[in-house]
Amino acid sequence: MIDTLHAELFQSDGSAVLMMRGEIDMASAPVFDEAMARTMALGMPVVLDFADVTFMDSSGLNVLILAETTSKRPLSMCVRHPCEQVSRLLTMTGLERLIDAGSAPCAADDVSEQGVVPDNDPRP
Repeated sequence: MIDTLHAELFQSDGSAVLMMRGEIDMASAPVFDEAMARTMALGMPVVLDFADVTFMDSSGLNVLILAETTSKRPLSMCVRHPCEQVSRLLTMTGLERLIDAGSAPCAADDVSEQGVVPDNDPRP
């Protein structure tokens, strides 16, 4: 179990990739918000790799909505490898319309900590 939220930011294929690890809730949302601000400041399409995010509540949704609505230019953003709970949350709240939750390719197609992950990646 991961007690804290960790963020790692890197660039891959013209996109800013933000890998998150842990739970995104009220206590950890400021970490996610700060990481999103750094990511968006790069002015590139944003790929959120959520393969290691085990939980997200409305605090994480708020960060995503604020990123989408406060961007000074059209924001290209997608979520890759969300766990079942995060996928359900995005679907229930209608955010899958704003953020690709993994059903279609992102700007930086399927990324991992080492860079590119093949389309047949076994992660959910």
